[in-house]
Amino acid sequence: MSFRENPHFQEAEEHMLEPLIRLPLVDALRRISSKQDTHCGFFESQYYHCLEAFGQKLGRKYCDLERRDFNECITNYKQKKRAEWIRLQYKLHWDVKKHGPLPEGPKLGECYPDYFSHNPPDAIH
Repeated sequence: MSFRENPHFQEAEEHMLEPLIRLPLVDALRRISSKQDTHCGFFESQYYHCLEAFGQKLGRKYCDLERRDFNECITNYKQKKRAEWIRLQYKLHWDVKKHGPLPEGPKLGECYPDYFSHNPPDAIH
């Protein structure tokens, strides 16, 4: 799927798999950008194990599934699209006759001062 067909999906650049210059500084900076200590670390390790097994050129072809899983974990694209679809379906199926107009919710920066009035923080029971 090309970028034109799916503009919101940000994939990792394939030419970034290997650094242009091999220096200790580059290795240290790449360690900072690693996702191994996050919840995406499993997908990153699977992707790089696959790349190590097939090599860089064949890895682009055979490790596509691991790459897509890793990119999905980083961008949460499917989760955002699913939430957007659920929100759209909620608005489409809202019955105005039964429930009235859609609730707008509080405006940005607006708060209700009586929110904690039923349970004041200084009351000791």
